[in-house]
Amino acid sequence: MKCKKILALILVLLTVLNVPTVNATSLHEKAQIGTSPLLPTAVFVDCNYNSSEAFERTFSLNANNGDIFNFYVNNLGSCSVTLTIEVDGVKKVSKTYVPGNGGHISVEVTNGLFGTSRKYTVRCTSPNGAEMNVYLKAAQRSTS
Repeated sequence: MKCKKILALILVLLTVLNVPTVNATSLHEKAQIGTSPLLPTAVFVDCNYNSSEAFERTFSLNANNGDIFNFYVNNLGSCSVTLTIEVDGVKKVSKTYVPGNGGHISVEVTNGLFGTSRKYTVRCTSPNGAEMNVYLKAAQRSTS
């Protein structure tokens, strides 16, 4: 019983301190870029998205949890889509993918003042609000 109370307290503290949590099974995922294997991944987005509305999610990331943040798309629809990553509200990288193509964009994860986490926003949009049909995945990982 005492152990359950301690675990509950830890979960409350993690939530209050806005520490990102991940599905335990996702920590064992492996990914490949080219032929270079990467270390285990913390996955934040892993979904199919069908909408004319922009897809947008913001995460609080810390470099201690991995030095790369990656956003992947497989464009299954009939219109182009644009992936964007912003850090603390500033666009860092953006790329457009035509129908039937996919790929990823990445940014280095850096800490804020005194080692604090920074806000990383991923966005997937279509021109003129066209209907999107995409598979999206966003993950933080370490390359070393």
